Order: sequence, then C-alpha cells, then structure tokens
Amino acid sequence: MNIHIEKAVEFFKSDAAFARAIGVSKTAVKKMKTGEIRITAERANQIERVTGGFVTRHDLRPDIFDPPVSDAIDVRFSVERNDRQHCS
Repeated sequence: MNIHIEKAVEFFKSDAAFARAIGVSKTAVKKMKTGEIRITAERANQIERVTGGFVTRHDLRPDIFDPPVSDAIDVRFSVERNDRQHCS
C-alpha cells in the first residue's frame, strides 16, 4: 500500500475528490494505492502541487527527487547538534 497516496487521499477527504483533482478515475487512484500503477515524475509533481506540499514529490519518488530543502537543513542541524553533544 502506498502510504503517500493514502495521505493525499486524506488531504482531499475521499478517493473521488483526489481523483478529480489530478484528473484520473477512482480506479486509477485505487491502483496507485496498491502499486499497480507506478507514480511517474510528472504525476508526483502534480500531486505535490495539488496538495500544496502536504505530499511531496520526494515522498512519492525518492529515487528521482531530492528531499525538500527545509528537510535537508533540519537533518543537517540535527546531526550537528548531536555531534556537539557527544563531543562535550
């Protein structure tokens, strides 16, 4: 089950509303959830756009897209903070 597609459906409150937002059938949404339909790069961009970033393209295709910059910064600062704590 694709948890990120589930998250996008939650954002829209229903499979039907999400399907309308991205211009596909409810059946296609169901197939995206099960992995029967692979999310393309274009579709990942579209889902990120229609959810306002609630579901990112990186969530959907981490093999293609880097994490959002704010996530990368958060990780770097977290690592630096932990390193300083262990060096004290």
